[in-house]
Amino acid sequence: MYASCIYRVGIGLAIVRKFVESEATVYVIDKCPSDLEEVKKTYPTVTTVIIPDLTAWNSTRKILKALGPMHHLVNNTGLSRPAELFMDIKPNSIDE
Repeated sequence: MYASCIYRVGIGLAIVRKFVESEATVYVIDKCPSDLEEVKKTYPTVTTVIIPDLTAWNSTRKILKALGPMHHLVNNTGLSRPAELFMDIKPNSIDE
């Protein structure tokens, strides 16, 4: 896991912009408070959520469950490994 925080300007932010433009309720989840602050400045209607360690499955699940039902999920992260189907992902696949 990377320790530094870099404000994302790529595909993730473009996806956020499109959902905001369509007046969707948007949650942006990140481990970096400064990145979330920048997203919130750019898109004030977005709800930002800090999850410091996505590999902590139980706490992550609890935080996401508290957000309520979601109609769309966009996973956008820089991973370099063979992909698995979303519904087939196991905790140890993420933890590696």
